[in-house]
Amino acid sequence: MINLSQIYNFGKGKGRRLIRKLPREFISSALQVHMPTLGLSGDQDKLNKSLRSIRKEFLPDLKSEDNEGIAIDASRSNTKNTSVNGASSDSEITVAKNRLHKRLWNAARKSSKHWNLAVKKLEIANLPLDEVTGTLLIHGSLLYKSHQEALETLSIMKKEVIHPSLLRYNARLIAIHQELSNLGARPCNMNWLKVMRSSWLVASFVKGRRERFIQRNMGQGIHKPSLLWFMGYDPLLTHEKLY
Repeated sequence: MINLSQIYNFGKGKGRRLIRKLPREFISSALQVHMPTLGLSGDQDKLNKSLRSIRKEFLPDLKSEDNEGIAIDASRSNTKNTSVNGASSDSEITVAKNRLHKRLWNAARKSSKHWNLAVKKLEIANLPLDEVTGTLLIHGSLLYKSHQEALETLSIMKKEVIHPSLLRYNARLIAIHQELSNLGARPCNMNWLKVMRSSWLVASFVKGRRERFIQRNMGQGIHKPSLLWFMGYDPLLTHEKLY
């Protein structure tokens, strides 16, 4: 039996000195052992794929906020100009919306002045309303405007035939904020920003499911929420594979 303390001598000033030859059993093997990662790789790939569009929205914009970058250049595409503000494809509208959503979020974190400027830029862009845009406007109104303006935005979302589950979700949050304000316990902006960010995530999931369903069954028109109901029932509540 070999004592490991006899193999190496770590004496002060003498350095590392091998005092006896290692036996064959101590020779290291070339076999590499890889520790398994947590979770299954297949499930991780599906999760990353489902969260890809949401991460694109949440990542900070590479362009400066002072740079407009909202208007879409129609000369980049050879297709006919059929969309709003010179946008010639659904992907360009999506990019413009993502930039505006980031701008609204960053403005909500700063002050009412920045929020008003971001809303004006949204109105100038004149892009179609969707789940995320309406949700951000509702919570921005609760932060810096009034409950009445938040309810008006909710009514516009109803006219655009946004999914009822998201409408009920936002309506209950408006009612909670209004009730707490009437009781003299209005939530501070820092806490409500967390609610706003969570609502943004919920709206992104609803929007993503709707767009995938429309793209798979109709091929275009993903920015028209009313097309979700072309089959006469709610497809998001069925057992069909939506992902």
